[in-house]
Amino acid sequence: MPVAIKDQQQMILRDRGKLNKPISYRDAFFSACNGSLTYKEAMTGNNVENWKAAMDDEMLSLQKNETRQLVDLQINKNPINNGWIYITKYKTNGEVDRYKARLVVKSCAQVHGIDFQETFSQRWANRSNKQQAGGHNGELPKGQLRDEGRFKMEEANVLHIPTDPQHSLDPNLSGSLEAGEVPYRKSVGWSFNYGLIYDSSLTPKLHGYSDADYAGDTTTRRSTSGFIFMMGDGIVAWCSQRQKSVALSTTEAEYIALSQSIQELTWLTLLISDLLETQGDTPVLYAENQSAIKLVKNPEYHKRTKHIDVRYHYIREKFSEGMFSLEYVPSKEQLVDILTKPTPRPRFQELREMLGIRYINSKLGYII
Repeated sequence: MPVAIKDQQQMILRDRGKLNKPISYRDAFFSACNGSLTYKEAMTGNNVENWKAAMDDEMLSLQKNETRQLVDLQINKNPINNGWIYITKYKTNGEVDRYKARLVVKSCAQVHGIDFQETFSQRWANRSNKQQAGGHNGELPKGQLRDEGRFKMEEANVLHIPTDPQHSLDPNLSGSLEAGEVPYRKSVGWSFNYGLIYDSSLTPKLHGYSDADYAGDTTTRRSTSGFIFMMGDGIVAWCSQRQKSVALSTTEAEYIALSQSIQELTWLTLLISDLLETQGDTPVLYAENQSAIKLVKNPEYHKRTKHIDVRYHYIREKFSEGMFSLEYVPSKEQLVDILTKPTPRPRFQELREMLGIRYINSKLGYII
């Protein structure tokens, strides 16, 4: 009996060495930049039109976001000069990406022990009708840079930390802070003088930290998850997020936070391996809750976690696959505390330093 035989075709794959990465990856990864131009150099150089356009964009941005205000210089107020910072950003192939101009306060006029660590929004002092806001040599009144009047904050005290550990934001508690409709950045200003410094001499090994603040929300009693991932000594990803359900213990809250961290780590690992074309060392995730670490490593604990949502057990699967290693970190070295709970000023500044966030001076240097 005849049998029909279908022609077999050999599958031919393209040469993978000739495949190009997506443009969004190729152009966006670790673009280089340089700066340190003075105003005079920018206005007399070959790129004067590009710098003027960049300065116009910066002034339009300040006006659109309402982060500056022209006022009369008050008596007995010392102004702080401002200046332009010019940065040329490059793509990874060496081509110019864009020209960026930033108008900043010359913080070198601030004094150690008085206002050196202060961050101010811009409030322009009009000394004469000829002086225009946005000029290269405008002046800002020292001590009157925040926009207090607009948000009825004339009597507000200066804080050196984002949140005060001694106050609650729960409106149901007596003595709690009143939550008003005040845009955060407009009321407290921008942290122009602080930034992340990446040391290119260090090996870019991926590692992270995970933590949770148990039942920190006094209204819903939900916990707050947080994670930070770093390449070498520079932060590349971070998150602070209220958990979607109430955890019944600190262990459960930490376990949920770990699972959320691993979801981010999975994406980061795939992205970095694609961009760098290498797998590298196994990422390390640090946590301080010993019980939560045991829940991940020891399957015998499954009876204690049956009530935990199934999606949070994703972490066990990835751990058994060897995608990451999980290690204990002492509370003093837990960097995520800065994202999950209010911290006193000394602890806040310590964590900020450990995260590689540095004070940047007007010449683009940084203070270690």
